[in-house]
Amino acid sequence: MSKKKNKNKWVAKSIAITFALSCIFSVGAEILMNMSPTFLAVLVVLFIISVGVVFDIIGVALAAADKPRFYAMDSKRVYASRQCVYMVKNADILSNVCNDIIGDICGIISGASGAVIAIRLSTGESANVLAGIIVSGIIAALTVGGKAYGKSVGMKKSNDIVLMVGKGLAFFARR
Repeated sequence: MSKKKNKNKWVAKSIAITFALSCIFSVGAEILMNMSPTFLAVLVVLFIISVGVVFDIIGVALAAADKPRFYAMDSKRVYASRQCVYMVKNADILSNVCNDIIGDICGIISGASGAVIAIRLSTGESANVLAGIIVSGIIAALTVGGKAYGKSVGMKKSNDIVLMVGKGLAFFARR
């Protein structure tokens, strides 16, 4: 199979995965937002933003990781090196999953969840409408600022991050 066909196949898969995960996460967030008081809803949004930032960091780290280092670790049978080698070999796809699929879904859902909070705060009074606008601005600023900071961390600490994720995967693979 040609590389172009493989790439097109991945694009179709990523669209399907994104659609399915987005629907699942949206339903979960919607249920949490409707059941929670405003304070808890804010915590849910902060958690969703954090997940997006963390996955963005992992995606950047995968793209920037030093592949030969992990191959050398694998030849010495270092714990979790097999998972790390798999991740760096498939960095293009896994980076897409982390940055674009999970990271973007988190961004969209945190924005939609923020809209729910903004609606709760804006009951038609002009002072509350301003609060809703401020909530939207804070969510955007935390998302963009967190991802900007995360990209820097992901680039500088790429090998450490990949190893940490590899160790996590190895731990769960043993269970």
